[in-house]
Parts: sequence; C-alpha cells; structure tokens
Amino acid sequence: MFLKFLKSLLIISIIYTAQANAKTPEVQEYTSSLGMKIWAVEDNYLPIVSLTIIFTKSGAAYDPKNKQGLANMVSDLMVEGAGNLSGIEFMKKIEGLATNISFSTDQDSFHVSLTCLKENLDESLRLLALALEAPGFSNDAIARVRQATISNIIKSEERPESRARKAFQENFFAGHPYAKPIEGTIETVKAINRNDLVNYTKAKLAKSNMLIGVTGSVKPQEIGALLDKYFSGLPKQAANTVEIPEFVPAGNNGKIIRIEQDVPQTIVIFGVPGPKRLDKDFYPAYLVNYVLGGGGFESRLMNEVRVKRGLAYNVSTQVQSYQKAGLISGYVATKNEGIEESLKVIGEEIEKIQATGITTQELADTGDYLVGSFPLKMTQNAALASFVTSMQLDGLGLDFLEKRNSYIRGVTIEEANAFSKKYLDNSKMLVVVVGKGNK
Repeated sequence: MFLKFLKSLLIISIIYTAQANAKTPEVQEYTSSLGMKIWAVEDNYLPIVSLTIIFTKSGAAYDPKNKQGLANMVSDLMVEGAGNLSGIEFMKKIEGLATNISFSTDQDSFHVSLTCLKENLDESLRLLALALEAPGFSNDAIARVRQATISNIIKSEERPESRARKAFQENFFAGHPYAKPIEGTIETVKAINRNDLVNYTKAKLAKSNMLIGVTGSVKPQEIGALLDKYFSGLPKQAANTVEIPEFVPAGNNGKIIRIEQDVPQTIVIFGVPGPKRLDKDFYPAYLVNYVLGGGGFESRLMNEVRVKRGLAYNVSTQVQSYQKAGLISGYVATKNEGIEESLKVIGEEIEKIQATGITTQELADTGDYLVGSFPLKMTQNAALASFVTSMQLDGLGLDFLEKRNSYIRGVTIEEANAFSKKYLDNSKMLVVVVGKGNK
C-alpha cells in the first residue's frame, strides 16, 4: 500500500513538473540541394547535435534465405575500419572527437545514430559518411565479427530468455520473414562472405530509402549542406528490395510450447496479434496495455502476480509495432514451482480484462501518466532524434508531437474495452515456456 502511495506521488510529480516545463518541440522539414529530406528540431540549449538515420527495407526480414544475419553482420562491421582507416584508427578518431556513432538492425530497418559536440559536427559527419560509403570489411575484421556472432548464437542457447524469445519469434511469425533470427544461424553466418557485405551496402544504404532526423544546436539548412557535402557518394536508388508480405497470424497461436532447460528460474514469453501503428485500435491498445502489464506497479498483472502472490519479480506486457505486423507481448520470470500458478493468474487477468474491460478511472489515470511523462522521454537529443526519425518511418506526420496527447486523451472507455474484447483473447495466445520440468 505504501509503495502504491509513493508511486502515485511520483506520477503526480511527473505530471505537474512536465506540464509546467513542457514545450512541444517544433519539427521542421527541410530538403537539401541534393534532395535529402530532413526532419529537424533545433535546440541551442547545449552545443550538442544528434542524428539518426533509418534505411528502410534493409533489416533482417530482407536478408537472403541462405544469408540470414547479413544486415546484423554489416552493422557490427561498420566501426571496424573505413576508407584507408583501420578499425583501431577509425575508432581513435571517433573517440578523439568525443563522438558516439553506432549501427544496428531490427526486422525492418538498418539504423544509424550519431551524437557529437557542435564544433565537431563537420568531421564527425565526414567519418560517418566514410563508414557508410567505404566500409573497410577487412578479412581480419570479418573473421573476428563472424566468430563473435557465432559464439553469441551458441551462448544464447544457454540463456533461457534468449531461447524463449527465439522460439516465440519463430512460432508466432511462422512462415513470415519476421520469423528469421536477426543474428542468423551458425550455418548462414558461416556462409556470408565479403562480397555479400559489400553488395548489401551498395544495394540497401541509399538515398531513396534514407530517413533522417536531427536534433540539437544546428539549423536545418546547416545540416542539409553538410549532408550534401559528405553523403553525395551514397547510391541514389536502393536496389534488390523485395516487398515482404503483410503478416497473417498462423495456426501456432493458441498453444503452449514447453522447452526443457535445467535452470533455477522459468522464463515465459506470451503474446497475441495486435494492431499496427496506424490502425485505429493502436491508441486503445497503448492505454489498455499500460493497465494490463505496461504500467509497472500500477498494472494489474504486477499487482496480481508479484504484489499479492509473490510469484515473480517482474511481469510485464508491451505493444510492439512492425511495419507489416502488430503484436501485444508479455514476459514473466518465476521460480520453477510457481510457473503453473503464474500462467493461471495471467490467463485469468487477461480473461477478466477481455470480459469486463478497464474502468473509467484506470483510463483517466493512464492518460494522465502517458501525457505527463512523455516530455521527460524527449529531453535527450539522441532520444528525440530517434523518435523524430521513427515518426517518418511510421507515417505519423510532421505535427505528430503536437497531436500525440490529443490522440491519447481521445480514447473513450468504449473504444478501450472494444479493443480488449477484440484482441485480448487467450484462445489466440501463443505461450513459450523455458525452464525445468517442461518436457
């Protein structure tokens, strides 16, 4: 009770502080002389600039069938040398500028992130462009990254959470490209060669599928000129891009998959198909998810599974949006002897929320928190740059930051409960259990 009281005080504090100090960032759209479209938020409070680039249709789902893990391997190799610079020389230059550059991939896209001091922006962008346009891909670096990736794949089989997430992905998205593991398999990683890596960068990292978000102490025209200066060598048009299909839920939903592993704690991943980002049900899903399992100690699952019964330290749910699919997934880790009761309680709470919905008070409290806490997530340049770029990816519109809170406030109790009835169906739930005694 005392913890809940403290949490309530924190929520109230967050709401009033954020509302008192919040100023919706203004997103400006600017097109460079070479036609690169930039979404920028100028903020001169600190002399720092953050840049995020998303190359669409370049993620793991687009890897060739026998070369799974290709996009991931490219992302790992991008800091291992560029142009005439070795990996060590490249990283020394980056570190000497106090610049952070990182590369990653997910199922849909290839991601690039840069944060630097304003005074080092020119040189930082030059080095980033060099990595994108002329990655080293030395034989030594390829061998080292390949071995590290294979070792991680092997080790992931020893980690129950990794096994559970992999099994869930493979079964939930069975028959769809999203079922592919981002890291690939041992066999496919071994099959990737230098030509594959070079061809990937030439085909996938192009101006035509590049989304750019910039925040910090820089004007749109200024960043546009620098991008024209250094990114002109990128291919104009992405090549060999095959459209992947919309995901249609398979017959694997509605069952429990049990994987035996001799570990002290059992891991469970569960989920049902959900709405995509632009679906009308997305915001009802966003609010209901907070009530069900996304709100920490404010959520029903945390209250029932941890607080009342002490079955697990953590239980949570989230709304996940892919470009071609939607998913509402959950996680629980519990002692082996408590797993069946945990599953029973989770199932009962999902049934309850589907049958009777959430309350008007839960909807109002959730809306207050999600509106009040949002500005705090946008206080870091890097986070805002990433969010602004994702706005482009998801087709949310230039004015989304201004409208976002109205979308949350606009969800009615009827819409929230209609969502629960439509989506939160245990008969469509896929559950993967990894732990002892699961044969």
